[in-house]
Amino acid sequence: MSDGHHGGGGFFGMDFAAPVAAVAQFGEHAAGAFLAFSRAWQVECQVLEGAVRELHRKIGASAVDYHGTDKAIAVTLGSVPSQS
Repeated sequence: MSDGHHGGGGFFGMDFAAPVAAVAQFGEHAAGAFLAFSRAWQVECQVLEGAVRELHRKIGASAVDYHGTDKAIAVTLGSVPSQS
């Protein structure tokens, strides 16, 4: 979508914002409504994409932190003498 990873050109690589194509496909009365809807849809998709990317970053950082903590605890526990 916005970062170029999806081929650009609008939603699913299709440029729905082209008025000529919208008029040809949906008629002159529906074209305006469809264009407004498709623009709003694209904005919503970009917002959702940003939210998913943010969650991905946070989960990745959390996984790295937990991995480091787990290793530190394993080393600490490994140095405790057994009582057998």
